[in-house]
Amino acid sequence: MERPRTIVFDLDGTLYEDAAIFDIYAREMASFLPAERRDRFLADWDEAKVGRGVAAIGLGYDRTSDRLFHFEDNRITAWLDWSGSIAPALVENVAALEDEDHVEQDVPAAPIFSNGRFNIGDMWWLPAAIAAHHGLTNEQQERAFLATRAIMASDSYRVEPVPGVRETLDALTSAGVVLIALTNSPAETTADVLRQIGLDDMFAAVRPLAGKPAGMTRFLRETDAPRPLLSAGDNYVNDIAPALQAGDSALFIDRHDLGLGAASPRYIRVRSVSAMLQTLAEWT
Repeated sequence: MERPRTIVFDLDGTLYEDAAIFDIYAREMASFLPAERRDRFLADWDEAKVGRGVAAIGLGYDRTSDRLFHFEDNRITAWLDWSGSIAPALVENVAALEDEDHVEQDVPAAPIFSNGRFNIGDMWWLPAAIAAHHGLTNEQQERAFLATRAIMASDSYRVEPVPGVRETLDALTSAGVVLIALTNSPAETTADVLRQIGLDDMFAAVRPLAGKPAGMTRFLRETDAPRPLLSAGDNYVNDIAPALQAGDSALFIDRHDLGLGAASPRYIRVRSVSAMLQTLAEWT
């Protein structure tokens, strides 16, 4: 792969790794649930975070039907109930498939991640899906998320940098590569995390509240950053698929071994932030 002239980094799970924060997030969400649901939610979360639950990274979740689903590209391929069994297709999906042959080819399909559906693309979304199954509302989830971010920004919490991350990014900058951070996190917490991991002065641009994946697609279409461009992240739907669809390159931190995008050109797959840094070091 040709050395990129611009690298767009995700933040959480890409420029640092911190598994402890997800238990804090789960406890914040649990605080909004009645006691009997709270205990069941936390038990389900304990199973899911070690890979033994029905909900898992790589699935989608639909709030309206309270179902999980498999997907490929922009199509739902199978619905799951919370026992892990294949569930009947929703009426709207049957209609969509029946009408597919009659739709103009140049009319894009509606995105599957909208109207109450979200991608369980990383560890932030795994407890959120389980909590929603147990009755947590969108508003309560947002309040729990902001409370968790406030804890991350407090004096009592410390986000530890991955060894070598600043040195690698500094070497890339010295080699003339433009570095950009694009994250869905709020501006204040983004700035605080970057400060904690020593990267607050490293980027040509930092864009919080990016609204990925749609925000990534929009950024790639509108940016005047020099090409070739590489998107690096740990959420395939948010960070990787939009770049590949735009004709750019991507580096996927596939720590959950999903294997997505394996046949794509202009694509690198690694298993950790440390492995990402080793790959990036080749371009310094």
